[in-house]
Amino acid sequence: MLKPTYREQIEARLRVSFFDFVVWSVILTLALLIALTAVLGIERVGLQVAFMKYDEVALVYQIWTAPINNPDDAEQVTFLENGVFDFDTSPDGNFIAYSVQDFTTGNREIYLMDMRTKRVEQVTNCLMNDSDCSSPSYSPTGDLIAYTRRSFNSQLGLGLGAPRIWVVDLRVDPPANYPLFEDSQILGHSPVWSWDGSRIAFYDDNAQGILVYHLNATDDTPLRFVPTRMGVVGALSPDGTQMIYADMLISPEGMARGYLQIADLENNNILSVTNPNDGYSYQSAVWSPDGNLIVFGRETGRNTQVDLLNVRDFSITPLIEDERYNHSFLRWSPDGNLLVMQRFQRYDSNGQPLSNSTTEIWTYNLQTRELTRIAENSFFPRWLP
Repeated sequence: MLKPTYREQIEARLRVSFFDFVVWSVILTLALLIALTAVLGIERVGLQVAFMKYDEVALVYQIWTAPINNPDDAEQVTFLENGVFDFDTSPDGNFIAYSVQDFTTGNREIYLMDMRTKRVEQVTNCLMNDSDCSSPSYSPTGDLIAYTRRSFNSQLGLGLGAPRIWVVDLRVDPPANYPLFEDSQILGHSPVWSWDGSRIAFYDDNAQGILVYHLNATDDTPLRFVPTRMGVVGALSPDGTQMIYADMLISPEGMARGYLQIADLENNNILSVTNPNDGYSYQSAVWSPDGNLIVFGRETGRNTQVDLLNVRDFSITPLIEDERYNHSFLRWSPDGNLLVMQRFQRYDSNGQPLSNSTTEIWTYNLQTRELTRIAENSFFPRWLP
């Protein structure tokens, strides 16, 4: 008597045909993939942009996302009565941290939305601590969120206190909150990180300069001070060893112009990048992920255009020239091939001022030089990988 084949053994044990066995195997595999997609967020539609869009009915801002390859599929992700004050995205694109203001108390709290499940968690408790919290900034490692915190000083009647940098630690459950420095005399706001997460920078209004903190410093001086009267934080190089920032020049006529400098944080050297007397004003600058390029805005007196600095030879070339538009809030994509920005059209093609323009979100492809509009009446773009 012949021994049953493997197929006959399966059919005998399961009492189904081999065809049915294959069909059920495929169904179970698909079900598993769908479950993994929901849990792990695999169903990514490609690189997206997150931004704040103005709700003209509720008169508040909400967060939206849009795939760059199909902007018409934009999706609103927050539906808050008081809207969103500011936000940031996690490096893996799975979370958005945002602050919301209570119009009754004036206090702001920071929340965390899981983009895979849309679950929202409050990660600060600032009202209970008589404080106001805003400006969340995700670390590149994704486990810390730096933010600006101010005390209301309600019991003392002193009014809103000086800003300090605090941190939400996502490595514990529930997330922990603590000041970045034990020394309460270290002030600052608007934190930014280097791409490798080794350093964090923020601006101190009282000292009129930028403070850069090396989290993994092995010496006794982890804090560096970069003087500037501009009032804004610059951008750290990917490895955190350099910072490009704007300083201010006051002309004899009392006109203020910004010019760009690079601070070498390792050797305490400062190098001027733009000429403070060239008639332009420079403010914002952003380092590329590979550290070889910097994009920045050049104020022409009519609008702000976009230039490109090659860090290797310090050559500067115009990148986006369109005098109809003002450009701001530039940000590199994680792969360094795209820019996202905020654009506002001030003039028509004949150079006449426009009265009905809205702020828009655009992307720019550095390889094809193609500009793509993502959204109208929108602000403050962030990449959502």
